[in-house]
Parts: sequence; structure tokens; C-alpha cells
Amino acid sequence: MRHELTLTSADGAETITLQVPTTWDDVSLQQYIDWQCSTEPAVCVLAGITPEQLDRLAWADAGYLMNLLSFAATIPEPPLSEGLKDPGSATYGQLVLANQHFEEHPDKPDVWYAPYLYALYRCREVYGRNDQGKEEAMREAILQEPVGKVLTDVLFMYAAWLLSMSATPPTPKTTSSPMTTNTKPGWRSFLTGLGRPSPPTPSAAA
Repeated sequence: MRHELTLTSADGAETITLQVPTTWDDVSLQQYIDWQCSTEPAVCVLAGITPEQLDRLAWADAGYLMNLLSFAATIPEPPLSEGLKDPGSATYGQLVLANQHFEEHPDKPDVWYAPYLYALYRCREVYGRNDQGKEEAMREAILQEPVGKVLTDVLFMYAAWLLSMSATPPTPKTTSSPMTTNTKPGWRSFLTGLGRPSPPTPSAAA
């Protein structure tokens, strides 16, 4: 449950009321990805406070806020959902759709793509075929779930896609790499813990 917190600037002229998460279960997957994509610190993105407001806080209030967010120092590692199947190798059609998605949304951090790939796999598993409308509904739904419950699921599907790519000869069309250096530390090692290869670094892909 989020903690309602009222903070005061050091000069007493400003009062800020926040709904602060205290565990990863209080943070949606979308909010987690927003943090991964942001250059701002976790305290700003997760608590909804601007860097300027943070700078004006009394030091005791700022310290209390950061203490509430101390859980963000570790990556969420929820168990894999029961019944979630390893999709194995992707179909050629799924690989084409994934490459199109990367081309339409270039230069994103690795984790940004994971919800789409999750939906791409799950749609075929649930409905027996890929359908753009159903895929988008699945992607939107998983983004609203607590990251403390679903991060393993989307990374599991992302890892399956990486395995499919490593086992599939490259297509004639060259696509831009979705890998960037803007990913926060931690989740690459999480993929290794799943027994899945982590995404290549830009230097390795060069």
C-alpha cells in the first residue's frame, strides 16, 4: 500500500503531498519502465516529485522520503507465474512483427520492449494466432500490473525471444538494434539467473 506523505520545503513556503510506494507491489510495470527510461533518480520518478521540489525539501523530510523508497535499491524478482509456458522458438511471422515493432520504436532501453514481446507470445498461446488488437490489450494490461508480480513473466518471454533470434538465421533486411546503454543495472543479471542470455551490449553487437 502506498504511503501518503506530506512534506515541507526548507523555507516553509511549500507543502507537497505524495503517494509514496513502499514496495515493488505498489509500482506498476509501466512506472518501472518509466524509471528505466528516465535520467531522473528513482526518488523522483517513483514518488512523483520533481528534482526542483526535492532540492527545496527540508533535509529531514528528504531523508524520510528516500528511506521509504529504499526498496528500489534492489531489482524486483517475483516468481514466474504458475502455468506460464516457455513459448520455445518464435514463428517467422512473430519475428517479423517484433522487428517491425523495433523499427517503429527505435533507441529504447531493452526492458521497454519486453511487454510487447510478452503480448506477442501470449496472444498466440491463448488465441492460437496473433491479432494486433488482442496483443495491444494484453500489453496494456500487463503494464498496469504491479512490477513486483509480473517482471519475471515479461523478462521470461523476452529471454525466449532472444533464444529464438540466436537460433534463427538473420533475415536479408537489416534492422536497427533495440539495445541501448540506457538500462538501469540489475535486470541483465536477472536474465542470467533465469538461465537465459542477457541482451548483447552495444560493443558486442558492433
